[in-house]
Amino acid sequence: MRERTTLNAAIILVAGALLTIVVPAATPMAEAQDTPKEVYEPAQALPAEAYAAKAGAAYAIGMLAYIWGYPLMDMYRLRDYYTAGPRPGGLNSPINQFTHARVLMDDKYTGGQYPNIDTLHSSVWLDLAKEPQILHIPDTKGRYYLVPLVSAYNEIFAIIGARTKGYGAKTYAIVGPNWKGVLPKDVEEVRSPTNVVWVFIRNLISGPEELDAVHTLQNGYTIQPL
Repeated sequence: MRERTTLNAAIILVAGALLTIVVPAATPMAEAQDTPKEVYEPAQALPAEAYAAKAGAAYAIGMLAYIWGYPLMDMYRLRDYYTAGPRPGGLNSPINQFTHARVLMDDKYTGGQYPNIDTLHSSVWLDLAKEPQILHIPDTKGRYYLVPLVSAYNEIFAIIGARTKGYGAKTYAIVGPNWKGVLPKDVEEVRSPTNVVWVFIRNLISGPEELDAVHTLQNGYTIQPL
């Protein structure tokens, strides 16, 4: 409820600010400057159709602001959920540090919208504002894995899993939109459109009997600053 109230307030502020641009003042700048400060003319009532036009514009702008802002709000909600303190059985760790699910998910999971019953998740939230983060993926020895990278707008801008990059050990540099520099050799650059990135790895598992093997694989994922 608090998030919805905050978002509604943001929409009203954005709509009001944009209306000052969309509906300019009726008095030209020159006339406003020439009017003595001690002289005030009474405000003129606007026709009903003018009010209706403003209301329609405000509604349209508010809808656009909501559509634009909702993914950002939801991503920051998820980031806070996953990084704000330990949660037993959950995927929680500070920013720029990996965390791993060690048990299969069930119907009690409430952290996100896309739980999987045949994967163990590994997760890290990145802050790329200062420098890139180096992601190392170990050789999964033929075990299927999927590594989507999600921007602050909740858009998957890259997938560096087995389907797109194959198997074997891999090392990537996740860099922010404005970063410039030289990377080490044998490190592949993956450029993000935002400095906030969610790396959410899915490791395929056939059942509880494979938990130990997947735990070993998860322990091989590392993230470190450049």
